[in-house]
Amino acid sequence: MPHAPWPVPMPQTLHALRQGQHRTAIQHLQRVLEISGAMGDHVGDADAYGTIADIYTEIGHFERAAEFYDKYIERMSANGPV
Repeated sequence: MPHAPWPVPMPQTLHALRQGQHRTAIQHLQRVLEISGAMGDHVGDADAYGTIADIYTEIGHFERAAEFYDKYIERMSANGPV
C-alpha cells in the first residue's frame, strides 16, 4: 500500500483553514508532526512546517512564522522536496 504523505489530521487542517480557523489548523498540523515523529516517518514534515509558517504569516505573527520557515528550510535541505 503506498504511503500517504500526510497522516490523518490533514483533512481537518484544510477544513479549519477554509473556515478561517487558523489556530485550529496549526494545532492539526502540529499533530501531523507528532504522528510522523511517533512513526519515525518524516515525509510530510517539510510541508507541515511550511504551511504552519504560512499561516503564522497570514495572521501577522512574523517571528513565529520565521521559526517555522527555518524548520521548513532545514527539513528541505536534509531530505529534499517531497
